[in-house]
Amino acid sequence: MAGELPGSSAQKELTTIWNLYMIQIPYTHFFVRKQKEETRLAMNDYFDIHLPDDQIRAISSIGLAHLGDAVYELLVRSWLCAHGRATGKGLHRAAVELVRAPSQARRAERILPLLTAAELAVYKRGRNAHVHTIPHNASRCDYLKATALECLLGDLYLRGERGRINELFAVMMEEKNDAT
Repeated sequence: MAGELPGSSAQKELTTIWNLYMIQIPYTHFFVRKQKEETRLAMNDYFDIHLPDDQIRAISSIGLAHLGDAVYELLVRSWLCAHGRATGKGLHRAAVELVRAPSQARRAERILPLLTAAELAVYKRGRNAHVHTIPHNASRCDYLKATALECLLGDLYLRGERGRINELFAVMMEEKNDAT
């Protein structure tokens, strides 16, 4: 074109590329934001939670054990109520006895042969957690086994595997020669 400055076609091309880039950033940002929003909206149902593997792996073994402790406690309380042991003080004492580390360690031993390779890896991850305080009523070995069991239950809960949790819990609660 007459009167066009040298390099102005390159300038126009660069401007075009820059404009496309500026359009694409908000477009991409919109989809990332939309995906996060959809994940957040899907997370409103915490009773039926299903987290992806990478998100579960990002949670520390102590974090999984923290959640697993609550899952186990709820299962024990439900089991006690379903088995007619629902009287105030007796219910509390029975629940405390069942959630103590030595009891959890014995029950964890029952399910070890039933665990899949992936479940066993989570169990071992929990067992190897760096715990700094151990209750007076538990040995270090029992406490680490209890932490491993809780870690496994927390992992299964976050994966949404309620059936597997129930299956393992039923085996744990089978009446054996335990005092509980």
